[in-house]
Amino acid sequence: MMSGRALMKERENDSYMDTYAYIMLLKGRNDEALKVMEKLMAMEVEHSIEVLEHYRDILQACGKNDAALDVQKKIDALKKAGENSKEQETSSM
Repeated sequence: MMSGRALMKERENDSYMDTYAYIMLLKGRNDEALKVMEKLMAMEVEHSIEVLEHYRDILQACGKNDAALDVQKKIDALKKAGENSKEQETSSM
């Protein structure tokens, strides 16, 4: 699998980690997906909404619904902040 090989070369690349974890989820390898995503979440980088949505999906698939809800709240806050920022840009024109 290409993303698996890429992950082996780029162990600390958040895009590769996210892609690999999501593919593992789609293949039903939920525990492996969670392991990779937990490493990704521990990295000190700003995670995109898409990455957080993937993490939420993996948590749900692993039956970690409370943790998934916490991630969803983070997603909602980021989306709201993005909407507020767009509104401020529009009103300042």
